[in-house]
Amino acid sequence: MSLLLRRKARIGVDVEIGPNCQIADDVVIGDGCWIGANVVIYGGTVIGRENRIFHGAVIGQMPQDLKYAGEETRVEIGD
Repeated sequence: MSLLLRRKARIGVDVEIGPNCQIADDVVIGDGCWIGANVVIYGGTVIGRENRIFHGAVIGQMPQDLKYAGEETRVEIGD
């Protein structure tokens, strides 16, 4: 994929992100969220306002479902 076509993460205001986090392109994090240390958030994830994601969480990775066949997936966490 061309670098010109890549979408960057959108991070709201008053968001606290702990150390050693990895946030991919095409991620949206709403205002007032708190992200603990060592969190990985994969592309296609949308997190609403004022959520707390605790240390070591991995969000947006491949589903743990035997029917998953590699298709594109998304994760949406509401306010």
